[in-house]
Amino acid sequence: MLLTTTRYVPFQNTHSPFQVPARFENPARASRGNKRTYLGMGSCMDEGIGNITAALKARPGMWENTLLLFSADNGGEITTGGNNYPLRGGKYTDFEGGTRNVAFASGGFLPAALRNGSSDALLHVADVWATFAALAGDAAPTADARTAAWNAAHPEDAVPVADGVDASAVFRVPGAPSGRAELPLSLTALIDASGHKIVTEKGGGRNFYTARDWPAFDGNGSAVPKEPAPACTPFCIFDVENDPNERHDLAGTPAGAALAATLQPRLAALAATHWETGDHAYLGEYTNCTTMAAYKASHQGFLGPVCYPCLNPPCGGAPTPAPAPPTPPPPAPTPGIQLQRNGDAAACLAPADSSKKAAVALANCSTATADWQLKPAAAEAAAAEVVSWQGLCLRPDAAAVEKGKCAAGVSVYVGKCSDKCPGVQLSGGKLQSTGCAGFCVVPGAAGGSFVLGACSDAGSDGWAAVQP
Repeated sequence: MLLTTTRYVPFQNTHSPFQVPARFENPARASRGNKRTYLGMGSCMDEGIGNITAALKARPGMWENTLLLFSADNGGEITTGGNNYPLRGGKYTDFEGGTRNVAFASGGFLPAALRNGSSDALLHVADVWATFAALAGDAAPTADARTAAWNAAHPEDAVPVADGVDASAVFRVPGAPSGRAELPLSLTALIDASGHKIVTEKGGGRNFYTARDWPAFDGNGSAVPKEPAPACTPFCIFDVENDPNERHDLAGTPAGAALAATLQPRLAALAATHWETGDHAYLGEYTNCTTMAAYKASHQGFLGPVCYPCLNPPCGGAPTPAPAPPTPPPPAPTPGIQLQRNGDAAACLAPADSSKKAAVALANCSTATADWQLKPAAAEAAAAEVVSWQGLCLRPDAAAVEKGKCAAGVSVYVGKCSDKCPGVQLSGGKLQSTGCAGFCVVPGAAGGSFVLGACSDAGSDGWAAVQP
């Protein structure tokens, strides 16, 4: 008897909100907040997938009979921390930066002849179910008995069958075609079997090419951080087989006109068959629904399924979603510390007041409040800790950092924490700026204030966290 099972593991990484345990963040890979966290989220996901494969390999015979298919759901979001260089555009666009996804297959089920190789077969995420069903022994993998039964019982609320094709040959035979003749990307884009693509969208604010190092912060070697691309008005035609970066629009050429004569009506015909549950108010058996706002309110801000099967009809009136998980107890408050200079009980750092952009100066430790906090940075730099005061960051002037004008004498104050100007870290007796490499907090020229100065300056030493 052949026993098979399919598991879908949808990692939330890498996706907003940008959050990851500190041990996954590596300042050596990226010095800035969002990008460093984004890369750390990728490392966290990698560890999670490693845990799954390790568990499979630890059980006799499981990995040898497993086919693991990994795929991104779209390209990187280039207006935050994503990068699809050298491709054009990103998430939310029909350009290759948004749709040409990273994917690979592994596992002992994969024939030896297919390992360590690649495939040019045309595949769509809609093909995964039929393909896996065929690999598991289903003689009619594209048939959908459940949909047929629903349509027979509910002709007034019928739904179309799934569009997936059986591409199992791709995972059995080297060089095998997928059986897919075209690749609809959206209502505004289509790729045919020859690799020619029509795009009828403008791309919004994401129709551009990123630099190799992106987001492009000052000093990272990005000569041209962002290169705008022309809008596809009324359409563009690309040969993505030979021009994956979509640099050469064929729409104005005789060849492009001939392709458009075929691609335009075919795209219109496919768009006319578009069906999506949300757009068509289809619920099927999942009639016990709540709202996203109500779900978030009862699940500590997280989203999940908003519709459930109606187990005890009728399900009219107020929805009854799955019970919310218990609220964890609030974390114990972190004790505050003082930032003392040169071991002098009369020299503790203190803000002038509680306002944002409050200047800092030295005060007697007996009167200075112990409201400073140290948050551990990445595990790879465990000695460094980010300095904050009542939720605000000790940081240099943001305008100087964001404009790449880090220099000696730039003012230091307590202000809003920002990814573009993330503050300073206490490391080795120095308060080191994370946004201005090589600069530390040093005494100013007048008034007892503090400014940026070279970390090699003797005045940068002597800081220590003290528990009063």
